[in-house]
Amino acid sequence: MSLKILLSISLPFVLFAQTVVVPDDYQISQDEDNSYIYSKEYAPILPDIKSYQHKVIKEYSSEFGFKFDDKLRTGLASQNNQIANAYSTQIPFNSQLFYGAGASEIDYFCSNSWLKTLILHETTHNFQLNPKESKLSWFSHKVVGNTPVTFLALFPLFPIPNIMINSFILEGNAVLNESRFGLGGRLYSGYALAEVVAMAKAGKIRPELMYNTTLDFPYGEKYYLIGGFFQKFLAQKYGVKKVNGYFKIHSKQIFPFFTSSAFRNTFGKTFKVLLAEFVEDIKVKHANFQTTQGKEVASSQLFVPMNSTNNEIYTLIGDYKSYPKILQFDKKSKKIKFNRGAYRSGEPFKIDGKYYTTSSVKISPTKIKMGLVDDSAYMLDSSEGKVIQGFLSNSKAIYFDIEKSIETPHIYIDGKFYDTSCSSVF
Repeated sequence: MSLKILLSISLPFVLFAQTVVVPDDYQISQDEDNSYIYSKEYAPILPDIKSYQHKVIKEYSSEFGFKFDDKLRTGLASQNNQIANAYSTQIPFNSQLFYGAGASEIDYFCSNSWLKTLILHETTHNFQLNPKESKLSWFSHKVVGNTPVTFLALFPLFPIPNIMINSFILEGNAVLNESRFGLGGRLYSGYALAEVVAMAKAGKIRPELMYNTTLDFPYGEKYYLIGGFFQKFLAQKYGVKKVNGYFKIHSKQIFPFFTSSAFRNTFGKTFKVLLAEFVEDIKVKHANFQTTQGKEVASSQLFVPMNSTNNEIYTLIGDYKSYPKILQFDKKSKKIKFNRGAYRSGEPFKIDGKYYTTSSVKISPTKIKMGLVDDSAYMLDSSEGKVIQGFLSNSKAIYFDIEKSIETPHIYIDGKFYDTSCSSVF
């Protein structure tokens, strides 16, 4: 059954209340176990999305050891929401939301399909958070529904027990699963592996630093990258089914706070012991890892590509504590200058003497678009809806067209389709 509706009036609260989605026309497609809320650009590929997700859910049901107790609701945000992101939640229903601007993150995710990667990653989260093996959790969920915590007198009950699991385990496991099905994934990233090895050799992979939120590099990225390689280590040691089965075992706890207890019941060892074994494994496997030697000219905590013109090499650097800066290296004089501004994090480009970065920005009350944005958050009109890759010698732009690249990046040169790609062009 399909029903055309107006998002701002009647699209279910579950999918869009907790994030940025601007009004648009959406349709609903209902299956027995799934509900899809989508805009017109997804209509041609919706059958493929359904088919792939059905296979993923069937596989995950076997590995995680249970079936969903609620219909899965999947939202596909329209192209007026050009953001490279997605999320999953159990509150108030079992649901997930996908944005379609992932072409800008193709190198970071090392994947040949943005949508399939989102399905693998976010559906993992739905399975992680859905089990309720404790009778108290099961009963309280029947009474109050998807609520993080409720009380019987002064006694706390947890209708969604696994919502208490740490992000290092949740996101790491999702990165493991996104990287298992022949599409790529962040476990194939050389950048990610280098970060993990460097952190291990520096003694920075310790339980208190992984389990807690810190104000130190690599910030929240550690949950995904270090967590992902930790989960890969567990899967190689114990098998994927046992690793994914951890979440069902964790949900048996009346007070679902005890990570080491759940680890011991699943793997026979505590979280602390297995994390130490993982660090040692990384050190041994990558004993020949060498850090770059040379004179340090600047430091940055942003992962942003460099770019160049005939006269200079430039990139965006920052420390997350102050406005970022464009670093400019003059090829002739070998001197470095800095241009500080309110730049958004993204690949920088210099056009007609002015610097821009690739980012998403709200250009009107009803449109969030990706393109080249200056340090005043204004978008270059000619870049709207594009992930600029570079320019030919005749100044013609090479770019990914966001609307055409929902599944795989589509390369255009000066408005004409050229080819598809599984990586950035330059």
